[in-house]
Amino acid sequence: VLTAAESYCATSEYNLIFFPHYYSSNVPSSQLRVPRMLERSDLIDGYIVSGVNTGNLLDVLTHIGSPFAVYGDTVEGTWKPKDHDVVWVDDVTGAYDITRFLQNAGHLRIWYVANIRQTWYSRRLEGYTRAMSEAGLEPLISTLDSLNEHEVGLLATKDVLRRGSPVHSIFGGSDAVC
Repeated sequence: VLTAAESYCATSEYNLIFFPHYYSSNVPSSQLRVPRMLERSDLIDGYIVSGVNTGNLLDVLTHIGSPFAVYGDTVEGTWKPKDHDVVWVDDVTGAYDITRFLQNAGHLRIWYVANIRQTWYSRRLEGYTRAMSEAGLEPLISTLDSLNEHEVGLLATKDVLRRGSPVHSIFGGSDAVC
C-alpha cells in the first residue's frame, strides 16, 4: 500500500512522509496524544493510516480535523468504518471465493493456516468456514499464536503434515504465511 501511494504521489507532485506512530490501544481517545506535526493542517494535507491500528487513534485523527483514509484490513477492535474513508479488501468474500475455487478444482481436505487471533485472519476464517460448511466439508484449521507470519506458516503447516491425515491443499491466510 505504501509503495503504491508513494508512486502515485510522485507522479502527481505530492510529497509523502512515512511517519510511524506508536501508541497504546488501551488508552481512551480523550487521553491519546499524537505528535504535534500531525495537528499541523498548514503542513499536512491528509493522512494514509496503515499498519495495525485501533479506533482510539482514528477518533483522535477525526477530532484533529485533517482528512485521512484508513487501510481498514488491519484495524483491530471496535471502530466505526462508516465514519471514515476506508480502503480495504473484503476478507470474508475473498476467502470464501478462494475456498470455493479449491473445492471446484477437486480439493476436499483444505486446511486453513493462519494466526486466527489477528482480526484479518479471523475474517478470512469466516469466509473459509462458510464455504466448507456449505459444501458439507469439515473446516480444517491449523493456527499458531505468533505475529511472525513466516513462523505461523511453517509451524502450522508442519502441524498439519505431522497429523498424517490426507491434505489436498493448504489455504494460507496471507502471502507471507504461504
